Amino acid sequence: ACNRAFAHFVGRPAEALAGARLADLVLAGHRPAAERAWAAVRAGQAQSWQAEFAGPDGTVSVGYVTLAPI
Repeated sequence: ACNRAFAHFVGRPAEALAGARLADLVLAGHRPAAERAWAAVRAGQAQSWQAEFAGPDGTVSVGYVTLAPI
């Protein structure tokens, strides 16, 4: 599933984002941080960081990402 607010933020339909990896949605320079954050969340540690996301039309959105293990 995908949060509709996030889908709007990155300019894509929520249905198109369902099942997508967050690391694949951020700009290339931010992927290592996203991968490290996911590894930490899988280890049980909540994570927050700033990332840039590319929209389908080339626009860039900057936002803070918070992930927590559930």
